[in-house]
Amino acid sequence: NWDNKLEEIAENAKKWDIGIIVGVPAWIQILLEMILKYHKLKHIHEIWPNLMVYVHGGVSFDPYRKGFEKLLGRPIYYIETYLASEGFIAYQALPKRKTMRMVLDNGVFYEFVPFDDSNFTNGEIKPNAKALLIDEVEEGKEYALLLSTCAGAWRYLIGDVIKFVSKEESEIIITGRTKHFLSLCGEHLSVDNMNKAI
Repeated sequence: NWDNKLEEIAENAKKWDIGIIVGVPAWIQILLEMILKYHKLKHIHEIWPNLMVYVHGGVSFDPYRKGFEKLLGRPIYYIETYLASEGFIAYQALPKRKTMRMVLDNGVFYEFVPFDDSNFTNGEIKPNAKALLIDEVEEGKEYALLLSTCAGAWRYLIGDVIKFVSKEESEIIITGRTKHFLSLCGEHLSVDNMNKAI
C-alpha cells in the first residue's frame, strides 16, 4: 500500500543519514512534507543535515522548484536525468547548466526526426519521415527521438521532442512531446514554449 510505505519511511527517517535523494518530484515532495509533519520539523535539514543532492527525472522540475525549496534549510544541488524503459538517454553533466548530455555508448542507437510539417501530422510521424544521425543535427532545432536498442527496440518513437543546445557536447533540452503542441498554421508551438509564455 502506497500510503503505508510513505508512513513507514516518514516514521524511520530519523534513523538514516541521507545525502542524496532520487525520485520523481511530486512523490519526493509529498514524502518530505510527510517527514516534516511527522517529526514536527521546520525543514528537512533538521533531520538530514548531510542532504546535498536531489536527482530527478520524468517531468520538468521547474513547477516544483519553489515548493521543494521551502522544505529545505539550505540550497542543494539538483541533477536532472532523462531515462525511459528503453534506456538511459541523458543526464545533467554540470549542476549550473540546464542541459543534459546524451549517453552515446550504452547500447542505444539514436535517430533524430525534425519536428516539422514535412515529418509529422497532428503529432503522428509520417511514413516517409526523414531521420538524421547525430552528426547531421543542428543546434536550436527541434527533433523527435527514435531509439533502437540492443534489447530489441527498433526505431521506437519515444514521443519526446528535444533540442540540441551544444552539438559538440551532445547536450540537449526536452522541449515537449510530439502530441502536446499547438499548431494553427504550422508553427508547432511546443509545451515548453507555452509554459514559458504563461
